[in-house]
Amino acid sequence: PFACPGHDRVPKCGEGYKGDYCSLCSEGYYRSGVACTGCSNNPPSRFVPVLLAAVVFFGAIAIAAVVLNDTKLDTIVGMLLSLQQLISIGNSASAHISQGAQNLFSGLSWVLFDYTWISPGCYLPS
Repeated sequence: PFACPGHDRVPKCGEGYKGDYCSLCSEGYYRSGVACTGCSNNPPSRFVPVLLAAVVFFGAIAIAAVVLNDTKLDTIVGMLLSLQQLISIGNSASAHISQGAQNLFSGLSWVLFDYTWISPGCYLPS
């Protein structure tokens, strides 16, 4: 659906959009990239695995900082930053790549700390 389909020269927002230039999501919708997506099938239990993954991820970083020498730690951080850049480029080019590649980059978005797939706008006040 389009954010601003318009109607006979009168501004009208598409379903799920509101505000000036239809730039905000309506109640019951959350921002997913540039689109507003409905909240209906998003249980709050989706936060639990994200919270656990964040604890494990940051715990691993803390342990690595203590255990590994500077050279190994620099190599790992460099690889993680390169992976983040690759995923970011893939996500920004999603309109020009296959559906399979879009799904791959979307699935790897957690590496970018992008947790929009849990639809936080459905559970947190804006």
